[in-house]
Amino acid sequence: MAKHTLLPANTDEPYVVNEKGGYTKPRTIVNALSEIQRFYVIESKSELPKEFFTIEQVLDFVRLGFFAGFLESFLFIILFALIQLIYPPLKEVIFYSKINYFESFLLEFSSYLPMIISSFFMFYVSSYYRGKFTKRAILSLLNGRSLSFLLKALIIAIFFDFLLYISYYDKNKLFSIFDFTLDLVRIFYNVNTYSILNFYYEYILPSLDRISINLIMTMIFAAIIPYTLIFWRICKKIIEEERIKKELNE
Repeated sequence: MAKHTLLPANTDEPYVVNEKGGYTKPRTIVNALSEIQRFYVIESKSELPKEFFTIEQVLDFVRLGFFAGFLESFLFIILFALIQLIYPPLKEVIFYSKINYFESFLLEFSSYLPMIISSFFMFYVSSYYRGKFTKRAILSLLNGRSLSFLLKALIIAIFFDFLLYISYYDKNKLFSIFDFTLDLVRIFYNVNTYSILNFYYEYILPSLDRISINLIMTMIFAAIIPYTLIFWRICKKIIEEERIKKELNE
């Protein structure tokens, strides 16, 4: 088996690249980031063989990005639904009090917290966007993540369209769904199916359009923003190189 020994920066230990690129299959998003950092260091010091980042590894990064994005978007949807759709009317019904301005701001911020954290992570990852193989690893990870978000946006659109349809045109089916979930609701509050139905029509249904649009737009925004950050990094690098070139010519 052919091997290439490369010497990463700031270490005395050689990094051995075998025919599969000295590659350990990443299990988590942190593992993937570690591999990206490894690629970045090696590419800055040595020329890598063309087999270094294989199709199998590309698919591994896409898969990991997809599942990481799926979990991230799932947490966001749960938080968003609980905080913006369910909590405000529940407070009004149970405690006879509407949310104030500070609560509204705090709820809004909390519901978008997963996306804010993710954006900072994507900004950090985009700083490594240099070198052929490092770029390929980053794009594979981001493509999987973005695919997950766009797929989730499509699912959300279909789900809310179905929910709005049965809310207006098939109330018996909606009643059956609420009746099925009654035992789960009773864990938190002692109600009957008609009470849940009345609560839904009075407080939840009027907000469904706004909530569904916000969710879908946020999913699409979350899918696009990593590429925007990379594009910004590229433009910044080009501008800086042009500035240096101009100064040298002068």
